[in-house]
Amino acid sequence: MSTAEAYIGSNDFWNSLFGAAVAIVVGLAAVWATLYVAKPRRRFLWEAQVNVPLLRDENSGVAVSVATSGQPLTKPRLAELTLKNAGRRDILAQDFSSGNDSVAFDMKVPIISVTSTRVEPSTAPTPGHRIDGSILYIHKGLIKSKQIIRFSVLLDGDERRASCLNAHLIETPIRESAERIGHRPFRGGSPTLIAVGSASAALLVLTIWLGTLGAKAPAYVQCSVKPKAFAKSVDECSQIRELLDTSTRVKASARVKKGTSTR
Repeated sequence: MSTAEAYIGSNDFWNSLFGAAVAIVVGLAAVWATLYVAKPRRRFLWEAQVNVPLLRDENSGVAVSVATSGQPLTKPRLAELTLKNAGRRDILAQDFSSGNDSVAFDMKVPIISVTSTRVEPSTAPTPGHRIDGSILYIHKGLIKSKQIIRFSVLLDGDERRASCLNAHLIETPIRESAERIGHRPFRGGSPTLIAVGSASAALLVLTIWLGTLGAKAPAYVQCSVKPKAFAKSVDECSQIRELLDTSTRVKASARVKKGTSTR
């Protein structure tokens, strides 16, 4: 048996192989964790969830009107603009690169007033705002990670699709949300849990594979990965076989010598 074959079948080989596999998995997890902490994801989402008319039936024959400061509104509507800091870090006042003009939304019809501003959680800071025609400006200030801000806005005009006019947050993209903010369905857990579960599954599969490989290996390899008691039994059997082979050769040699002396 060569030195290479002896090493492949040794406990040191399997320990080294398994240790290397574990080191690779742990190393990749460490790199991922470092990048996760050092470069936190930054995202700011928005959506116009509600945009409904306050006067639903103009031909009902009932004289109903909506007015503010004595001025009637021709097509009053109530819209809700929802914002969310979806990143893993807070947005600070200094992140608003254009001051109070950094974040703005165009509702496309005149804004009469902001009837209410709600934040989630309720202990989070409430940002200021101002109105300029159809544009709602969000003033600079602290917006906590995962904080949600809801503006109820009174409009006067036909239903129009709102748009983001200014998006000037440092290293934080502002995007319209593809789903309803605050009502996100479960999608399999957080990235951290997924990563830990994937690493654990990889280790389990690797362990099973190594065990299967050991079961299919030659006898001298199998012996090295089985319990010591079994290995000892195999060694004893090998020794007995060697003794029997030696005894057989001695007997054969004695017969040859006896036959020679008889002739």
